[in-house]
Amino acid sequence: MIRPMEKKDLEWVRINRNDPECRKWFRQAKMLTQEEQEKWFNDTDMVSFVVLDNDGDRVGVVSLSHLDNIARKCEFSIMIIPEKRNEGYGYGAMRELLGVAFNDLNMNQVYSDVFEHNPALEKYCKWGFKKYGKLPQWYWKDGKYIDSVIISITKDEFNSVK
Repeated sequence: MIRPMEKKDLEWVRINRNDPECRKWFRQAKMLTQEEQEKWFNDTDMVSFVVLDNDGDRVGVVSLSHLDNIARKCEFSIMIIPEKRNEGYGYGAMRELLGVAFNDLNMNQVYSDVFEHNPALEKYCKWGFKKYGKLPQWYWKDGKYIDSVIISITKDEFNSVK
């Protein structure tokens, strides 16, 4: 289950985004400060949600950013804390997030670019996303270049996956 992110969630999000096990898959290599986390939260070109477990405890964050109401597309991001991965929270949160994108925000396409060796990449493909290409040496992180894979799902594709 997801719920809209609130200001009270920011420190929890910042601590978990700074966890090395989470941060290794993020484009941003450096540790986030409280000020940077607040700036991210106040971005008006983004909607963010907290992922909750069955007890209502926070287990992750999902967001839609770069909202383009002309082309009707946006980018997604997801973070599930390491100890709650592979329990179905990511899949459930993405289904809800894509529902928000396609049904509430009237988007036609949701995309992202994912580090080539991120184990979540194959999960995204199982969930209906398709790979559309590779950006070679796209990011510099931890002293090396990292390739990134472009993935996307359209509203029609989402509705046919159920």
